[in-house]
Amino acid sequence: MNALRKTGKKHSSESLLSTFDAGGTRHVFDVSDCLNALTKIPDQSIQLIICDPPYNIMLADWDSHTDYIGWASQWLAEAERVLSPTGSIAIFGGLQYQGEAGSGDLLSIISHMRQNSKMLLANLIIWNYPNGMSAQRFFANRHEEIAWFAKTNT
Repeated sequence: MNALRKTGKKHSSESLLSTFDAGGTRHVFDVSDCLNALTKIPDQSIQLIICDPPYNIMLADWDSHTDYIGWASQWLAEAERVLSPTGSIAIFGGLQYQGEAGSGDLLSIISHMRQNSKMLLANLIIWNYPNGMSAQRFFANRHEEIAWFAKTNT
């Protein structure tokens, strides 16, 4: 997008998404169904995607998918398509929902990416919470994992 902007052209998604200029770079964000937004973005035009997908723990309509990995595979493929050759995606998740009804934990996403994508698992980031989340049977979670995938290892 920055390359287009430098030549005086607009990215095709700019009329659809919210944008702001921060020190010479263009940042675009959208709060919507990611699959709808991703299909409107040109190939290899995004440097970084930060994604916090539903955990599929069925607490809301948007958080309920019969085939979670089937659903996730669609937006993961679109994300990979729109990422530039040096692009990355950070996927927030957590291991705390393993075994929940229909859960789509981060391990499932990592496994899917390692089997179906050319992207590399560059890092597993731990986000520490000072207070943690409530727990009924186990220790309260005090962190969440973030899987960082990159198209290149450099």
